[in-house]
Amino acid sequence: MINDDDDDDDFEFNEEYSEEDMEEARKQAEAEDLETSKHPLFQQSKEVLNILDVICAVSGEDETYSAFLDTLRHAAEDMHVKVSATLMANTYVLCMQNAAIIRDNAQYLRLANHTLSAFEDLDPKYIEMFRSEMEKFRMLFRKWALEIRDMDNEFEDEWGLFVK
Repeated sequence: MINDDDDDDDFEFNEEYSEEDMEEARKQAEAEDLETSKHPLFQQSKEVLNILDVICAVSGEDETYSAFLDTLRHAAEDMHVKVSATLMANTYVLCMQNAAIIRDNAQYLRLANHTLSAFEDLDPKYIEMFRSEMEKFRMLFRKWALEIRDMDNEFEDEWGLFVK
């Protein structure tokens, strides 16, 4: 069934906002981005990505190895994006949902990194650095999770999972 009631044809995003309002919103977004980028968990997730980038750069041409590193890189990217989004969220339920996803990706990285030692071309110092950075991430995550638990639960979780 096609909905022919398309009232979005005349929609203009800036229609209701003055130039001053738009400038204020831009400044607020920049301030939030800056605050987020200074958060230790954000910085640590970025460090995990950087180390994986180095590992990918020094890895061999083996297709299996490359595919495995791609899964690690994707998990780290997902983790980093969710950290960023969650640090900007102000609701308990949204923070808990994202924290669960972050934890899942981080746990995958912590466990899957043991497979790195099976690849003989990789210097063990990179594996140790990666494990060390993941452990730092885990400790920062635990501290941050306490902050989430202290948040007010303004909205009901319709699924009943994240209930205080």
